[in-house]
Amino acid sequence: MPWTTPNVFDPFDVLTADNLNDIQDNLTYVYGLGRRRVLIVQCLPFNETLTTGDGKQYWTVPAEFNNYVIVDADSAVYTVSSSGTPTFQIHNLTDTVDVLSTLQTIDANEFSSYTAATPPVINTANDDLATGDRIRFDCDVAGTGTKGWEQHVVIQV
Repeated sequence: MPWTTPNVFDPFDVLTADNLNDIQDNLTYVYGLGRRRVLIVQCLPFNETLTTGDGKQYWTVPAEFNNYVIVDADSAVYTVSSSGTPTFQIHNLTDTVDVLSTLQTIDANEFSSYTAATPPVINTANDDLATGDRIRFDCDVAGTGTKGWEQHVVIQV
C-alpha cells in the first residue's frame, strides 16, 4: 500500500502487525521518492516546427545513473497542435529497444501528455539504464502547427 497520507498512531496503543506494515510501506515509498530524478531534455527549441523522425535528440547515460530504471515519461510542446496527436517514443540505441510499449501522445490543443486520453506505458523489460547507454528521442506524429518539444523522463534506482 503506497503512502498517501501519514497514519497517526496513539503512542499508548500497542502496534499491531498491520500498523507496522503500514509504517514499512510508508517508509519504502518515501525512500523511493528520494531516489527519483527527473530529466528534462529539450528536443526542439520552442519556436521550431515539430516534424517527424527518429533521433530528434540524444542523451548519454552518465555513470551516476547506472542501474537506474525509467519509471515515467511525458512530453510537452510550446505551441499546441491544432489537429492531430503528436506522438513520441524513447529508444535505447545501445540495447536497440523501444522503451515505451504505449507511446506518449499529446491531444490536439493541449500542451503536454500529462492529461492525454491514452497515457504512455513503460515496457519494464526495456527500462534499465547503464552507463554509456545512448537514448534517442523520436517523433512519430507531429500534429499541425506544433512547435517545440521537451521530453520529461523520471528515473529511479
